[in-house]
Amino acid sequence: MKGISPFVATIILIAFVISMLAIISPLILDFAGSKKEEVEEKGETSVECGTGVLHIDSVALNGYVNVTVENLGMTDLSDLKIVAYNQSGAYTYDATPSSLSVGSKTTISSQPPSGTVTKIKVTTHCPTVYDEYEVS
Repeated sequence: MKGISPFVATIILIAFVISMLAIISPLILDFAGSKKEEVEEKGETSVECGTGVLHIDSVALNGYVNVTVENLGMTDLSDLKIVAYNQSGAYTYDATPSSLSVGSKTTISSQPPSGTVTKIKVTTHCPTVYDEYEVS
């Protein structure tokens, strides 16, 4: 029995490798492109959020959680949320209004959890821009 020559085997192997690269390369390029977009987006958010500063001036609990906040940073803040802590845990509520312009001060509010509120935290679209207030 006779086999194929080493030259023909090499040509077949090279053709197989090239065809596999042709099949896999679009997948690799798509993956790299999506990761590039994700990194660019996170980088832009990091730069933007690096100039954000949020300060809680006061908290009033009178049927609602009313928090007076001030944007002391250099970027507009959005997606404001109030996190109210009590003896049972933490409860997150969307704040109204939900955004705060640079240099502005406003009172945001939300419903309170049941029980005694011990701490209030206000969060923003920037994970590193928030403030906490111990309720006495």
